[in-house]
Amino acid sequence: MAGLARQNRSSKLDHYKYMKNIRKNIRLKNYDYSQDGAYFITICTDFKQPIIDDNVKFLIENELKDLENIFVGLQLDFYSIMPDHIHFILIFHKMKKSLPEVIRTFKSKTTVLVKQTGYRRKHLWQKNYYEHVVRNENALQKIREYVINNPLAEEIKWENIYNI
Repeated sequence: MAGLARQNRSSKLDHYKYMKNIRKNIRLKNYDYSQDGAYFITICTDFKQPIIDDNVKFLIENELKDLENIFVGLQLDFYSIMPDHIHFILIFHKMKKSLPEVIRTFKSKTTVLVKQTGYRRKHLWQKNYYEHVVRNENALQKIREYVINNPLAEEIKWENIYNI
């Protein structure tokens, strides 16, 4: 019996390590995320719970805008805040920090602020986030259109963005 319990714990640990590695591997290998350019970001609330009401939206919006004051060389280009996720586009120009550092700062600050309003769950945001390195001006314009229309859209279709 003890061997079976040990085996179950071992397989759970292996699964955890596997999932942890998957999370780490969603970024482009060998890509410098402090490079100049545009980045399209999506961050979902923890378990995609629709917790972003008007008060929380106000706090998130202020923190998004404040990123430009915190990180020299960063411009908030466009954003949309929905009840269970946010989309935004960041433009980097001679940034000294990387995209993961920017996102980590944003998620940390917003979590602290939202918890001060009475939010009691451990996490405000999912552990990871989705990013897309925007490759050209035409794609940037189409992604902006997607962000505007997102409350009506299901998911982004990359083949339409890049005319594949």
